[in-house]
Amino acid sequence: MRKSILFVLVGLLLCGYSLAQAGVIDPDLELVLSNSSANEPVKVLAFMSDRVDLHQMNMEFDALNTSMSTRHEMVIRSLQKKAYETQGELLDYLEAQSVAGEVKSYHGFWIDNSIVFEAPEGIIRAVADREDVATVFLNYFIENIKPTSIKPEGTLTGVEPGLKAIRADEVWALGITGEGQLVSHLDTGVDGNHPALAARWKGLDPGYNWSWAWFEPNYGTTFPRDYGSHGTHTMGTVCGANHNSGDTIGVAFDAKWISAAVIDIINIPTTIADAKRAFQWIADPDGDPGTTWDVPGSNSNSWGISPIYHSQYLPDGPCDSMFWGYLRGCEAAGVVVVFSAGNEGPGATTHRNPANWAEDDYTCFSVGAVDGNDPNLPIASFSSRGPEYCTPDGQATIKPEICAPGVSVRSSVPGGGYSSYSGTSMASPHINGVIALMRQASPNLPVNFIKQVMMETALDKGNPGEDNTYGWGVVDAFEAVMQVFTGLSMSCEALTPTFCRGANFYFRVNTFNSTGGPINVVMTFGGYAGYDCDPGNILVAKPRNRTIPDGQNSTSYFFNVPNSAVPGNYSASIGFTHSGQDYFCCMNTNIVQCAPWKVGDNTEWGLVEVGRPEASLPTVSSLTQNHPNPFNANTNIGYALAAAGKVELKVYNLSGQLVETLVDGFQEAGEYVVTWEAASVSSGVYFYKLITADYTSVKRMSLLR
Repeated sequence: MRKSILFVLVGLLLCGYSLAQAGVIDPDLELVLSNSSANEPVKVLAFMSDRVDLHQMNMEFDALNTSMSTRHEMVIRSLQKKAYETQGELLDYLEAQSVAGEVKSYHGFWIDNSIVFEAPEGIIRAVADREDVATVFLNYFIENIKPTSIKPEGTLTGVEPGLKAIRADEVWALGITGEGQLVSHLDTGVDGNHPALAARWKGLDPGYNWSWAWFEPNYGTTFPRDYGSHGTHTMGTVCGANHNSGDTIGVAFDAKWISAAVIDIINIPTTIADAKRAFQWIADPDGDPGTTWDVPGSNSNSWGISPIYHSQYLPDGPCDSMFWGYLRGCEAAGVVVVFSAGNEGPGATTHRNPANWAEDDYTCFSVGAVDGNDPNLPIASFSSRGPEYCTPDGQATIKPEICAPGVSVRSSVPGGGYSSYSGTSMASPHINGVIALMRQASPNLPVNFIKQVMMETALDKGNPGEDNTYGWGVVDAFEAVMQVFTGLSMSCEALTPTFCRGANFYFRVNTFNSTGGPINVVMTFGGYAGYDCDPGNILVAKPRNRTIPDGQNSTSYFFNVPNSAVPGNYSASIGFTHSGQDYFCCMNTNIVQCAPWKVGDNTEWGLVEVGRPEASLPTVSSLTQNHPNPFNANTNIGYALAAAGKVELKVYNLSGQLVETLVDGFQEAGEYVVTWEAASVSSGVYFYKLITADYTSVKRMSLLR
């Protein structure tokens, strides 16, 4: 299916859209140029006319119910291809002007097909006059949204009140804690040694390159550090916890994190171009569009455009959707992006930019602040209010979208301590964590669907419905998760992260089942199709029939690892499909050589469930009668394979016409169960046929409405 989707989309999505006329200079840039000398270099952003139509792309994805992994690959490849095809001539021109001493610096971005460069007015106007350029904008300065108050370290309280206020603790009781999820933010950095965060930096995973988990372009550091304190505090609210002390400050305390340190970095002016570099990294940290294990599911931001540019006051900021294309590009790649509203309340129309930007009902998703220590959850006096007018047609839009705790929020600070900060900067990390919980509950959720669910399930406050103080209300983590929770969740953990070849690799699989009874599935261990969980080699795939019991369950397994296994980093994905939904988890481990091989060491790969004898593989292939039969809407078809090889399982009607292909690919020897979802098929008699290299069988089934 993946190949067919890529084939269908490639012609539709790479065409993009373009403007025929020459480009223009944005009014704010015109103001800056008019107050600058002719030879004074100004940093600007030139946007190419021909760009990928991300709106059309998302419509196609939604129509085809495209998986998040395919969405990510198609978006990144489309954006990169468009930039490669369209930026070349302008980059050549800028290079020539650089050699001539007119252009100080330049750099191209594929995330939104733009180029940042620093040059005097004459070069800027020459670029704006080109037909391949749509608009040239000022490269605005950006700044953190500073907390309104900071209090000294408080007493360790176990679970922070704000987490209970949004009902995160009730989500944890379901076994959903953010495990298996990856979160991110743009901020001042993170103290990578803080006890609430150190163990869950993604860069510590075996075989993981630090550059996939830490982006800091100014000083060349390779391990997370905080250039202030803001970033450590906000990341603590997303996923912080000290499991030794039991102190929990984070919404999704088992999630792992990555971070881009590009905001307020020690006397280095930060601009929109720096944010673009970070978002381009966030969208594809390892530089491989074909992988998604490195891509965070959520990203929170507590910064905005500075209204001051070299003593010039630019109060409004850009509202052109083109300018914020890098946010849409990142979200199209699968990352849910949220912004703090700002601390300029209680007056109306006080949001920071881009939190005030509203391209549609979902973007930009701004977050206001309430007092989570008060059971009535009153709005914080400083929380920025709407309405805002940064819209495509200049009409009013309601802001913010949602609220979360932001008053006296205790979280981590550099050096291993804790402090209580107030501000909308403390609110948006709560939303970041809620998204991680939702994606653990249902991994394939589209970006805007996640936002819609949070708004629909929010606790309504203020005026009934959406208003310019609370937005849709205060986020309710439990209701949001339950809205998307399929009744199943799974996580896994490596119990022996490093072990010798010829020994055993022990791991644990945790499941939570609230569907109302046990579920029989075919669980694939080691190499679940489509989820390779790089980096590293892939462990051998072992499919096994498993029953997922009702409620919470933990089962330990081990792989017999042969002495012939090549030492190095390995990844293992474990997963199954139920009712059309993929459930999977990833582990990374490291195989080392240790001592030479001896008689009695493992000679082949094997899988054993601890405490239960493992059933032997089938000696003959077979096809069983579907169950139930007759059936309504769906039925299960079981079969056994005596040997690995190409397998086809197809459904035909009485006329011999193919109705649906259920299986078409390589499978290991073992027992399998496939569910045929026949809701769109009319009543009647159907045949299902199993074909392997040495076995063919046909059986009859009846669909009754």
